[in-house]
Amino acid sequence: MNSSPRQFGASIENFQVVMICKKAMALFEKVIDKLTIVLSNPSAAWKGERGYLTAKHVMGSEKMAPESLIYLSGPEAMVANIQKELLASGVLPQQLVADPFTGYDGA
Repeated sequence: MNSSPRQFGASIENFQVVMICKKAMALFEKVIDKLTIVLSNPSAAWKGERGYLTAKHVMGSEKMAPESLIYLSGPEAMVANIQKELLASGVLPQQLVADPFTGYDGA
């Protein structure tokens, strides 16, 4: 069996990715019941919220802790709009991390 250090390194990296995924899933399971899915163009069968994601959805009814971070990702216009709303509602610029999908219009 020929095993080079490079192959071994890939195995370690894959193991680390699996461990990160397991940790992420454990965190996700803690917050799944707090998620709100909002669809802008749902089918007639959709029973959840309709419309566009807003700062109100992101903020919820609770006051954010100063050390909280909000990660915004999606089409550029959506990220820019929500970012503007959040800043206007008192969220500090250092609490926002924006990751827009450039060149994607959501259509």
